[in-house]
Amino acid sequence: MPRGTVAAARRAVRVTRSAAAATVGANHNAKLTAPITEDAVKKVWQIIRQNKITVVDLKFNDLPGLWQHFSIPVEEVAQSAKEGIWVDGIGFDGSSIRGFQKIQESDMNLFPDPSTAVLDPVCETPTLSIVCDIYDPLTHEPYSRDPRYIAKKAEAYLKKTGIGDVSYWGPEPE
Repeated sequence: MPRGTVAAARRAVRVTRSAAAATVGANHNAKLTAPITEDAVKKVWQIIRQNKITVVDLKFNDLPGLWQHFSIPVEEVAQSAKEGIWVDGIGFDGSSIRGFQKIQESDMNLFPDPSTAVLDPVCETPTLSIVCDIYDPLTHEPYSRDPRYIAKKAEAYLKKTGIGDVSYWGPEPE
């Protein structure tokens, strides 16, 4: 089934669920990640309702910078910042992603960043796209090879050292 369909989303949920997802809990808002607020989750649900969204596409980058993603049914998205994927994340197999984990330590967690939620203009089925942060389910820390986390650390370093107050990041086609 193609990406962006309800059936594909339900299949992805079955494939990607991980026992490790339940172990992370509220500790995911560590260090450089802003806490997820009720207002942010309400805005996500406003987009969902206004656009009759049925599928949520969770996206993240691998180490070489390519988009990776999987879809879940909208019913899997909690309406409160204090429950569901906002608190527990959603598990996935990190050994399937280039440059991430070895097979024997493959459990990883994604935590959606509600500030990145946008209507996907390409999918046939109404789909909400959300960029996620990656966490290690054992240490409850941001994953050291998550490109988003690496960029956040670099920006924090610039501010801390006084080198700069603002940093700009973008791809460079070659």
